[in-house]
Amino acid sequence: LAFPNWVFISRTTVKRDVTKLYEVEKKKLKEYFKGVPSITLTTD
Repeated sequence: LAFPNWVFISRTTVKRDVTKLYEVEKKKLKEYFKGVPSITLTTD
């Protein structure tokens, strides 16, 4: 192997970690925008 110290992780572990990170970041955004009365998002 090119990386002998490589540790394989399961897709279940990846899903759990990504979901947890998503929830943490979502909570941060909610707290950040808590005092904002409205927000507008646009795309081009």
